[in-house]
Amino acid sequence: ASAGAFAYAVYGHTDSRASDEYNMSLSQRRANAVAKVARASGAVVDRVVGYGERRPIASNSTAAGMQKNRRVEIVCYRYPQ
Repeated sequence: ASAGAFAYAVYGHTDSRASDEYNMSLSQRRANAVAKVARASGAVVDRVVGYGERRPIASNSTAAGMQKNRRVEIVCYRYPQ
């Protein structure tokens, strides 16, 4: 990559309602779907990871908390110059 270029990481997440195995697969599918759109737009996506229910940002004991945990995070990295 050229100096100062950007790349992206895409991380998928789920709430805790289903089995761990299902949630890992679902979170990976979510991340893959977002990465596909980003790549089609010309973005360099060099990491796509599904974390399942392992990294919640809210409590899974409420509907509002579960909704916050069903997400995809996109992180932009800048290559060192």
